[in-house]
Amino acid sequence: MAEPDAAGHGPADSERPKRRIRYTLADAQRSALRATAPFQAIAAEVERAMAPFQAIAAEVERATACPRAAMRDAFGEDVEPEPEPTPQRPPTTPNPKPPAPSPDGPPLFEAAPTKPLLAALREAFPGFTPTSGWWSHVERELKTCHHRSNPAGHDAFCAAYVKWSAGDLIRHLEAEGRIAPRPKVGRKHKRTVEDLNVGQWVAAMAAKDPSFRHLSQKAAAKLGPFSARTIGKCELWIQMKAGVEAEAREAADKAAAELEDRDGQDEDANGLRRSSTKHGIGFQRVTPKDLKHERDVDAFLRAKGESARRKRAK
Repeated sequence: MAEPDAAGHGPADSERPKRRIRYTLADAQRSALRATAPFQAIAAEVERAMAPFQAIAAEVERATACPRAAMRDAFGEDVEPEPEPTPQRPPTTPNPKPPAPSPDGPPLFEAAPTKPLLAALREAFPGFTPTSGWWSHVERELKTCHHRSNPAGHDAFCAAYVKWSAGDLIRHLEAEGRIAPRPKVGRKHKRTVEDLNVGQWVAAMAAKDPSFRHLSQKAAAKLGPFSARTIGKCELWIQMKAGVEAEAREAADKAAAELEDRDGQDEDANGLRRSSTKHGIGFQRVTPKDLKHERDVDAFLRAKGESARRKRAK
C-alpha cells in the first residue's frame, strides 16, 4: 500500500503506480476544486459569522443618523434632499439542502465524510487523511483498477463515481476485496422455523395438537424457537385464546343452567322436569325410598306369578 509523503498530503510520488489512465480536463477541474474547497468553506463561515454584526451596524447607523427634513424645519437651512436609502443585504443563511453533485466537481462524500467511510478508507489505504491529495489518490487507484478489469464500462464507472454516496464507496471497496465486509446494521427480521413465521407456526401447532390451544405463552414457547413475548403479540394467538375463553364461558353457562334444572322441584304430571335447555329434559333423580318401593313391587309380582303357576299345575 502507498505511504504518505513527508507533508502528509498524500502518498509519495515514488510509490504511485507507474501506469496511469488518461488525465482529462474534468480530472484537473476536480483537483482544483478539491484544493480550493477548504478556503471556500472558510470564506462561507466568515461571511455567515459576520452577518449578525452587519445587521447590528445597519441598525446603529439608522438610529444615529440625523434626519435632514428635521434639520431643515428647525434651522431653515437649505439642505440637500435626503438620498434614497440603500436596501440592506439580507443575512445569508446556510442552505439545509445538500448541493447537487456536479459532473466536474468532487463527489459529495468528500465534503463531509462519515466515520464509517473514514474507517474503511484507512483500512483500504493505510495512512489516509481527508485531504485533497489523498482524495485524488483514492480516485486514481479505483479508476485505474476498474479500467484494467473492465475497459468497456470505464466511462460509465467514471460518470457514476461522482454521484456515489459514502455507502456506495464502502460497498465498492468490499466488492474489490480491499476491506472486510461490514456487519449489517438495523432492525433484525423475526426468526422463522422451516420458513414459517410466528403466526404460521401457531396455526400449524394448533392443527397438529388441539390441546395446544389451551397452553400458556411460556409453555408454547418451550415447543418452538419463538419467545413467549413474540407468541403473545401474534394476532392468531390472540384470536385463538379469545375463542378458547368464549368456549369456556359458554360451557360454564350451560353447566350452571343444567345444575339449576337438576336441583329444581317443579315437575309435570308425567314426572318430567321443566327445563330451559334441551339437555335438561328427563326424569327426576331416583331416591332410596323409590328404589325400595320398586323392589317391593317386583317381589310382590313374582310371588303372585309363582302362586298362579302352582295352582295350574294341580
